Amino acid sequence: MPSHEPTDIRDKGTITHKDVLGLNFIRKPSPYYFRGHFREGLRSRIIQVLDPGEVRAETRGVMRAGIRRYPLAPPLRMLRIFRKPISSLRDITDEILNYQTIQKHLPSAY
Repeated sequence: MPSHEPTDIRDKGTITHKDVLGLNFIRKPSPYYFRGHFREGLRSRIIQVLDPGEVRAETRGVMRAGIRRYPLAPPLRMLRIFRKPISSLRDITDEILNYQTIQKHLPSAY
């Protein structure tokens, strides 16, 4: 039976580390771990770029003062992948202008 998994990363329901490594602009092997961010928009997918050591500490825990803690791995960078396919320079310019307009009207917390 053929798989119904989308081949384009923009169409996938969830994006994994392996999906991001499949992108042509990501070096393999990568010194980073990629994980989908909990906030995603209608216009784009947001992926956290994480330090693998921090991810290990988050999953295994760290002993501090006799208590095991699970500190959240802070993102080093954020990778944004637009959902809409971009076919020309004009599309890119329009998308950036739309993004800047939205950014101007949102509170700084967002």
